Amino acid sequence: MAIKDQCEICRKRYTDECTETIVYDGISCSSYSRGINLEKDSNSDGELDNQVQSPVFDGTSSSGEFVFTSDYLKENTSIHGWLSFLLLAITLGGIISAVYSIMQYNPSEFEGSKILALGDVVIGVMLLGVAIYSVYSFIQRKPNAVFLGKTYIVAVFATNLLSLFGGDFESSGYGSVSHIVRSLIWAVIWFSYLCLSEQVQEVIPKEYRKLHNSDYYLLVALIIVPLAFIGWGIKDVASTHEEEMSTFLQETPLRDGEYTDGKVIFSVPKDFNCEVKEANGIKVYTIENDEIGSITLCSDFENDQSEMNINDYWTNWENEEASGYRKELIVNEKREVNGYPYYFKVTRYEINDSYVYWRFIMLFDNASSKVCVISTYDGGYDSYIEELLNNIRFH
Repeated sequence: MAIKDQCEICRKRYTDECTETIVYDGISCSSYSRGINLEKDSNSDGELDNQVQSPVFDGTSSSGEFVFTSDYLKENTSIHGWLSFLLLAITLGGIISAVYSIMQYNPSEFEGSKILALGDVVIGVMLLGVAIYSVYSFIQRKPNAVFLGKTYIVAVFATNLLSLFGGDFESSGYGSVSHIVRSLIWAVIWFSYLCLSEQVQEVIPKEYRKLHNSDYYLLVALIIVPLAFIGWGIKDVASTHEEEMSTFLQETPLRDGEYTDGKVIFSVPKDFNCEVKEANGIKVYTIENDEIGSITLCSDFENDQSEMNINDYWTNWENEEASGYRKELIVNEKREVNGYPYYFKVTRYEINDSYVYWRFIMLFDNASSKVCVISTYDGGYDSYIEELLNNIRFH
């Protein structure tokens, strides 16, 4: 700090304690004491000296310690460089989050739930609110500015991470995998910047920072509101599915030899026997022929047809005992039957000098977001697959 600046904030100035003859030669004063004496000496006319007193000191402090204020920081610091770029990015990011969620409002992408779709909009609008509040706090040098900036970045990181785990991606643009991954990386970089930047420390010094009660309320709202909409939406989806299934079972007549779990109707291949069990609210059908093989069939709601999601299902459905044998994936294709797209994987296992084939199928109905999952094991005879697929229909 320059000697002249030291004089202006020295608490000994205008008192008998100041015994130095000051020469502004760039050398620090040996008697300098941080703080300020708020009393002014009178001039020869009995009037107070017109020296401008710094606004950065707490007049009620008995110790005379230096105290930062927003006015002082606004007058003596500037926002530029990377910090100004960050605030611009926060502003644009908040606007994009709100506008994109509103423009993309589509309950059909959330299994028909308006509540889940509305929750996505609410999250976007909340991010915009936090973004505006953060930028305003930095400009006004509020003590909670850094906290708000970090809160916004963590919220963006969390929403992008959920999108990444959700697996429902667009081919390009804001909802694509590449954009989500870039957003996660930038979130980490910007959070680190707020923690380590010297400019941020200068604009909002650590000793000046503090939180208000409203900041805690904001943090709680950012956690509770999205969770409330998600929970409410999941309950709404489950209730809708249960109602649809009940209506379907009551109103849909079955032909001879047909079975249904409320989502799909299918016929058992010739010479196969069928048994049904219920696990976790899902009906699982076991269809067997001792000479040909065994079929496991069930259905659920699923509209994610990404390669990642298909492979996750495929991995989870593999028989643990069979996975220990030598194997080879010999078919990995996307096909179609009766207007329904399906993904077909065939794995060949070598067991005791013979082959066993595992055929895994995911059959989708795009109109209802339903999927039929089929897993079969046989010794190589597979004509029953075509018969089974041709007799499956969705409601």
